[in-house]
Amino acid sequence: MISAAEIVRRIAAAPAPVLLSDSCSLLDLMRDPTREDVSQRNVEAANRLIAGAEGKPPTVWFPSANQVMVELQGNQDKVKQEAERAIIRLEKSVDRVRGIMAAHGLHPRALDLGLSTLGFTDAASSLIKRYIAAGFHVRNSRGVDRRALARMAASLAPSQKGQQTKDCLVIEAYLHIAQELRRRNVQVPIVFLTSNTRDYSDGVKDGTIHPTLRQEFSALNLEYAVNLQMAEYLLGLSPPP
Repeated sequence: MISAAEIVRRIAAAPAPVLLSDSCSLLDLMRDPTREDVSQRNVEAANRLIAGAEGKPPTVWFPSANQVMVELQGNQDKVKQEAERAIIRLEKSVDRVRGIMAAHGLHPRALDLGLSTLGFTDAASSLIKRYIAAGFHVRNSRGVDRRALARMAASLAPSQKGQQTKDCLVIEAYLHIAQELRRRNVQVPIVFLTSNTRDYSDGVKDGTIHPTLRQEFSALNLEYAVNLQMAEYLLGLSPPP
């Protein structure tokens, strides 16, 4: 774990785009692959971004707020189990369809999937571990906890009435990093990535930042992405999706 001041110093010394991810966007790499919102292109974008962060020097930086690391540790097993159950359900559905077709005298050739034996969740876990290893676990700076509590008390996005402070801790930690980079005149693209559109997006248009956050993001020239493919583009590392 390093301080926000140290990660800012390192980025200033070797300027490159900065990706600020929340836990939801990283856990998406391991989610039930039968879901329509789970995308091959996002996994491909993750692989490219991680390869860039692993470079010497990196072509993209991955600072991760302490709260993000806590949530990853607390939720990976649950997401893994959900994905494994979904894959087994899919195979059972395919077996049922094959049996019905066989009863009609039809014998399809390509329905023996064997997906549960391929180790999807192990591969996804390894990708998340690579992301973490390529980045930096950043401890909260002085004042982040206080500002997060104040944001929650005022019900400012991403906070909603009755929620815990975790999302507020994440956004305040990342706003601080972005603010310090801009204060040092580091003019690289900075992107905040979250798939939690319920709390961070405009209720009318999910791909647009919540109006409450828009002014804060604009003041720091901080971009907002709802998936890894979009983040890669906003970081200036790929053509338009």
